[in-house]
Amino acid sequence: MKNTQGFKLCKTILQESLIKFVYKTKDGSRRFASGTTNKAFIKKNFNLELNGEFSERDGLITYFDTDKKNWRSFIEKNLKDITHVYRIDEEGNFIYEHNKVLINE
Repeated sequence: MKNTQGFKLCKTILQESLIKFVYKTKDGSRRFASGTTNKAFIKKNFNLELNGEFSERDGLITYFDTDKKNWRSFIEKNLKDITHVYRIDEEGNFIYEHNKVLINE
């Protein structure tokens, strides 16, 4: 089932927050990940300077994996669940906001 509104919401949440989510990998297994696209957070906590905008492709969700400390992406339709959302404040602190934002089964 394609949930375009849910995917746009996921991309918006990634820009503002650190999220924990689940997606289906190429081999069919489920991957549990933590990630963000918040440039200030990535710079402060991982000492990465991001020059300009990172490229996005239609049909993909790109994120910085805070566990693997690297950029990753997956096919939008393979997003299964957003389990937790932690808003990032101006100082880079986490504020727990939600759980179970989106389920795409």
